Amino acid sequence: MAGPNTRSALAGIKVAAIDLDGVVYRGRTMIEGADAAISSLRQSGLQILFATNSSVRTRADIAAKLTGMG
Repeated sequence: MAGPNTRSALAGIKVAAIDLDGVVYRGRTMIEGADAAISSLRQSGLQILFATNSSVRTRADIAAKLTGMG
């Protein structure tokens, strides 16, 4: 989770790309703390983009999976 120096550490950064499989979730399970870390980054003003190298699911499938995880 982001700490008290997050704003200064992220100064000048506007967008963060976050890999999904193995970073946000593993299979059907969210990785502990991933949601809080993403929330903290968003609260710091960053736009979050999610990335994956999996071509098995559509963007809509992945969005539904993330929504279901909270």
